[in-house]
Amino acid sequence: MADTDERRQADVDLRDALVAEDCAGPLWNRFAATLAEYGYAVVIAWIKSGAIFAKCAEQGWSVGEPPPYWDYEDLVGLASDTVVKAIEQFRRKALLSGGWTPDGGASLKSYFANACVLAFPNQYRKWRTEFTRRTTEAARLVSAEQLTETPSTHPAVDDVVISRIEVKRALSGIRDERARTAVFLRDAGYAVGEIAELLDTSHGTVKGVLERLRRNGADSFGTGGGDV
Repeated sequence: MADTDERRQADVDLRDALVAEDCAGPLWNRFAATLAEYGYAVVIAWIKSGAIFAKCAEQGWSVGEPPPYWDYEDLVGLASDTVVKAIEQFRRKALLSGGWTPDGGASLKSYFANACVLAFPNQYRKWRTEFTRRTTEAARLVSAEQLTETPSTHPAVDDVVISRIEVKRALSGIRDERARTAVFLRDAGYAVGEIAELLDTSHGTVKGVLERLRRNGADSFGTGGGDV
């Protein structure tokens, strides 16, 4: 109990000192750097594990599903943007507007961690919009020749090894660009729902396209993974 009281008092003293300089002086700069280092480590870990999506869901915020995999630059960028926004909100709401009080039970550090969760949904939506644009554009630009040189990133190991010639022949037989894109994304490990989002169409439309290609034999190089 004594340790808890001391911690709370230390947080109160720090809060008062920060507010006294309007969260704009040397003390704030040092504290903000500490928050950034702490927040970045926490948010990176939460994004990798998926915990931050669960935390958002607990708050009733729907942010959608994470991508099939994370590129390092995307991971770092999203975590950094989230922490920067969290620091801004923490400074304004928790400190200058008096949102944090020791009576709430949370330490300043815990309160800031929650601020990172609060900041994540909007930052993730911005990132997802840009990711969707980049992914869709990349899929449209990839030619059949380029696809034959691209290693598979499908999450499950296929039972049948498909030769590059077979892949090229199969894709060249699909005349519709959106259908080719759907097949490419499907074999890259995306679920039907994710493909629909990337192509700005419905789940049923994408599933129907893939089913028709499968029946016509134009999809013979795929295994049909990622149904939902």
